[in-house]
Parts: sequence; structure tokens; C-alpha cells
Amino acid sequence: MVYQPKSSAFARMRTSNAFIAFVVCTAIFSDSFVYDLIIPFIPHMLEHRLHLPADQVQIWTSTLLGVFGAAFAIGNLIAGYLTDHSPSTKFPFLLGMVTMIASSLMFFLGEHIAVAVAARALQGLSASFVWVSGLAFMTSNVSGSFIGKAMGYVSVGMAAGELLGPLVGGAMYEHAGHYAVLALVCAILGVDVALRLLLADKESNDSRGSTGAALEDDEERPLLDEGPVGEADVQTPVAEDAGVTSSKTIDIFGLRLDRELCASFYAVCVIGTIRYSFESSLSIFVLQRFSWSTSASGGIVFAFLGPAAFGPLVGHFTTKYGPRWFTVVLFGVSAIGLVGLGLFTQPSTVVKVFFVITVAVVGICMSSLTTIQSIAFSVAAKRREMEMKRAGKSSSTGADFGGFSMAWTTGMFIGPLAAELFVDHVNWLAYCLFLAGLCAISGVIMSFTWKEWEIPEDEGS
Repeated sequence: MVYQPKSSAFARMRTSNAFIAFVVCTAIFSDSFVYDLIIPFIPHMLEHRLHLPADQVQIWTSTLLGVFGAAFAIGNLIAGYLTDHSPSTKFPFLLGMVTMIASSLMFFLGEHIAVAVAARALQGLSASFVWVSGLAFMTSNVSGSFIGKAMGYVSVGMAAGELLGPLVGGAMYEHAGHYAVLALVCAILGVDVALRLLLADKESNDSRGSTGAALEDDEERPLLDEGPVGEADVQTPVAEDAGVTSSKTIDIFGLRLDRELCASFYAVCVIGTIRYSFESSLSIFVLQRFSWSTSASGGIVFAFLGPAAFGPLVGHFTTKYGPRWFTVVLFGVSAIGLVGLGLFTQPSTVVKVFFVITVAVVGICMSSLTTIQSIAFSVAAKRREMEMKRAGKSSSTGADFGGFSMAWTTGMFIGPLAAELFVDHVNWLAYCLFLAGLCAISGVIMSFTWKEWEIPEDEGS
């Protein structure tokens, strides 16, 4: 009999659902925080540190933001491929951390615009690794029943980084200086590095354990089996896992794709479009229409993003009841709220109160939809991964989450473009009606998806 030592409490902690989710959420927070941290002082840095002419500051500011988005889009494909073809999903997750540290040092220490552009490109690349490999690692290593809560905390981490980054970055740069911001970034990334190094890949550990068990069985099996000739050749059929249903697929350009994955991809594109559209237009609108101060304009963005704090609660109910009708209802409420935002434009106190309340309602809907569709996407990806494992094929969710991240990237590009097109060239009401129509159509489409909801569980869990 071979002695198999029990794993220590520390080893169990490194592969626990809670710790894995905490590390990935910390990585998401770090990525969002560092990205938004530098946005308030980019123009000042370009003019006073990189010594660019004042008339070139705006174009280079836009260039730095655009380079990040382009690198993020390309990085999704690279990160998805590496995640699927690496021996462990932890490797590309750590690679993203190294890239983020390098990009941050280049951005803060460089003294030429070319270095700043290269740094932003590397930062976009590292962000794609955080999102793709991080979410793929978490989905592959946590139990199916925990995915809902984990994705809820991911939404909290993303929103916290987006909200705190500009506030902290602008204040620190103004009162403490350039290198104080760099010190803060290094401290946050240092904690992130330590946590990622502590992670253990549960899947690779399990596979090594399975290999060891197989070797032990081979050693104890007799060289010559007793019994009738040909009995050893009879194959016992393997029972299907009752917790995993066969994927329903659709054909797109000759590719067989999971229907639920495609539906969630579409939903995330719509959610991202509305989210980033409002981030680029909401504060400017209240500043111009209601003559609010800069801090009040920032507060309205907080009302839109703040409801992400309810992510874990939303994740719990989505895991229990499924995403279908939650998605339909929330898209419907969003459509009604967006129509209201288009009508609440008079600069009276009552209208302003209703405007803020409606923004908060739409924010709750968008934050909840983000969590719900993240869970739906993760469940579909985990289900497909387990089906491939049962078929004896190597599998990972890297390509799936590459698509998930690409959906967010699509919204990141379409949202601000739609805001500029409608708000600047038509009017605010037409803009809100366009987004409301998009929500209404999406609610109808999503009512035909996720008619069956089962959480896949790993064998032996």
C-alpha cells in the first residue's frame, strides 16, 4: 500500500474556492485601478513632463487611450491562445502580471512620447491577460456552485477600480506628485504579485494525483488476468455525468458554436455598449445641461457604477434560478429608465432628483446584467470544458473568455462612438431612445435563451 500524505491546511487554502476568487478579483481591481488612475493627469503629464506643445496634448491623449484599446483587442486573441495551449492556466495569468509591471514602470519613468505609447500598448496587452487567463483560471479551478458568487465579486473589483482610480490618481498627482502615484502603483502591484504566486492550479494537482493513482493500480494489477478469454476486451460504458447536458450548438460560417455562449456574447456587447457610452457622456451632459460642478458630475458616474456592490447577491440568485428571466426583466426596466432619462432634462430641482434616481436604477440594472451574463458565460464555458474532458480531449476555457473579453472590447469602442454620434449630432432624447430600443430588443432575444439551467460540477466534487 502506497502512503499518500494529506495536504496541509496551507495547500488547501491555496486551492480553495474563496482564495482563488479573491486573487482573481484583486487582479481585476488592480487592472481597473491602474488603468483609470492615470487618466486624470495624462494631459498635465504630456505637457509638463514630456514637454509636448499644448496644441498636441489632446491628440496624444486620445492616442494613448486608443492604443490601449487596440492592444487590449489584439491581446484577447493572444491570451486566449496561450491559455488554451499552456501546461497550466496559471502561467499566462502570471505573464500578464509581469507585463503590467513593465508597462507601469515604462509609463511613469519614461520621458518620451514614444515610451508612453509603448507603455500603454503593453498595459492593454496585460489587461487582456488578466481578464482572459484570470477568468479562465477561476472558472476551471472553482466548483460550479461557486461561480455565481465569484463572478459577483469580480464585478465588485472592476467597479471599485473604475471608481477609486480617477479619484485617488487625480488627488495624489495634484498634492503629492508624479512619483507618489508611481509608489502607490508599485505597492498595489506588489500585493497582486504575491497573491498570484501563492495560487496553486487545482486542475494540474488533480491530474498529477490521477496519474499517481493510475500507476499504483498498474503496479497492483496481476500480469495475467484470470477469467474467460476475451473478457478483458469488453469495454464497460462510462456513465454520463448527470450534471452536464450536451451543448446545443448553432452553425455560423461553418463553425459549430454553443448557442448559450453566443447569446451571452451578444448580451455582453450590448451591456458594454451602454456602460461605456454612459461613462463617456453622462458627466458631460449634467455639466452642460444642469451646470453641475466637476465633483457632482463625478458623483453621477458613481450612482451609475456604484450598484456593482450588489454583485455577490446577484450572483447567488443567478446561480440558484438561472439567468433567463432576470436578464429579460432587467433589460426591460433599463429600457423604461433610459426613456425617462431622455425626458428628464429640465433644470428644475424635482427633475434633477428624478434624473439621479433613474440613473441609479439603470446602473443597478447594468451592474446586475454584467454579473448575470458573466455567470452565464462562465457556466457555458465550464460545461463545454467538461464535455471535452469526458471525450478525452485536452480543454481549457481560454478561447471562450477571449471571446468574452472581446465582447467587452466591442462595447468599449461602440459605446463612446454612439454617444458622440447621437449626443453631438442629434440630441440627448434620440440618444436615450436608441439605447432604450437596444435594451428592449435584447430583452426579447434573451427570452429565447437559457431555457435549461444546470450548474456543472467537476467529477468527484
